[in-house]
Amino acid sequence: MTPEPIFNAPSGVTGAIGVLVVTHVVLWHLLPEGMQLTALSYLAFSPIRYTSRALDEGLFAWGAAVWTFATHMLVHGDIVHLIMNCAWLLVFGGAIAIRVGTQRFLALGILSGIAGALAFLALRYGDPVPVVGASGAVSGLMGGAFRFFF
Repeated sequence: MTPEPIFNAPSGVTGAIGVLVVTHVVLWHLLPEGMQLTALSYLAFSPIRYTSRALDEGLFAWGAAVWTFATHMLVHGDIVHLIMNCAWLLVFGGAIAIRVGTQRFLALGILSGIAGALAFLALRYGDPVPVVGASGAVSGLMGGAFRFFF
């Protein structure tokens, strides 16, 4: 008789959690201290990037204005932030992935994270404070899971 697995989560969910954990370890534990803030500034979503002055800084500013809508979801401020997002991702992402499959789970998560960044941009336009974390993505997955629960 084979034992039951401890976690019975879909591979897409455990893969997404793995990506978040690896990103956290690389950013906060493997990069030299001087490079951590530089990497964070390249990955975090910051509303000040969308002011005309910031966009005049060149091609990189335009690139960062696009990719940070997605990359901010990979970065977490500390281990507690990472653990909480991963726990909720496991609960609600697992329910979504089982119901609709890995590709749709990932699409909903990414689109929800982008929507979270757009909401932050609308509320804090021009603010230099960056946002990091997968909370927007997890919130979208939570909303999708509640649709199935009820």
